[in-house]
Amino acid sequence: MKIQEAGLFEAKTHLSEMVAKVEKGEVAYRITRRGKPVAELRPIGGERERARLPFGYGAGTVPFIAPDFDAPLDDLREYME
Repeated sequence: MKIQEAGLFEAKTHLSEMVAKVEKGEVAYRITRRGKPVAELRPIGGERERARLPFGYGAGTVPFIAPDFDAPLDDLREYME
């Protein structure tokens, strides 16, 4: 997604148009004040949703699990009895 810079005054003046473009996925905006970036206007969760791995992706990657994996720790053994 292309990121375009917009000044604070421009963002205030054209906010509805900018939101419409972001909603369509055309562009994201980096809003600046006096040339320094202060905020970004981008779709909610857009990139995070695409980066999610499919269910079961890591199946078979754990080579060994100890048989006592879920046994209580020695420090808590009295408490658990």
